[in-house]
Amino acid sequence: MEVCPKCGGQLISCECEFKDNKVINRIPYLLIPNMCRLCGEQWPEMFMINNKEWKKYVIPPLQNEMLCQECYNKLKEIFPNGWKK
Repeated sequence: MEVCPKCGGQLISCECEFKDNKVINRIPYLLIPNMCRLCGEQWPEMFMINNKEWKKYVIPPLQNEMLCQECYNKLKEIFPNGWKK
């Protein structure tokens, strides 16, 4: 899962050549968890909502963020008619 500093692909399977098998400027693989932007739950179960409904209930600063379904449902309770007035 280590990233190739030359091509940006997966180091173990890329075809880049390095002198003496030495990789300069190694980029380690870092596992960064998906998190709900509101409650911070790591690896929330993903769910699908159509874009029209998402934009109706989720305020603009959060529309491009990941939310867990529980937080999404809370936003629907807070804004039963949508967040726009």
